[in-house]
Amino acid sequence: MCVENARRLNVYPMAAIVKVDDTPVGIEAGRNAGMWTVGISKSGNLVGLTWEQTQQVEAAELRERVAAAEAAFFAVGAHYVIESVADLTRVLDDIQQRLAAAEGPGS
Repeated sequence: MCVENARRLNVYPMAAIVKVDDTPVGIEAGRNAGMWTVGISKSGNLVGLTWEQTQQVEAAELRERVAAAEAAFFAVGAHYVIESVADLTRVLDDIQQRLAAAEGPGS
């Protein structure tokens, strides 16, 4: 699906595209397509809490859930894992620097 979406949008090369997802299968799809991948931990499906719930849950439980989500993303090969899309700008800046240095997502 990632490659087909890129084809339909006429976006290339795949190594210059970033796949942001909150599921391990989404990260795997991005990796398989040759994209950079970013997993969303705290605000994503693996933690599974609304913003209001994250404010109410015990801090230790929240840390455990976030750590488990991060581990799951790294286990399937995520290049980066961030807590929410609010953290995405710094990752995109880093990817831009890596691309400028001729580094790709398979490096």
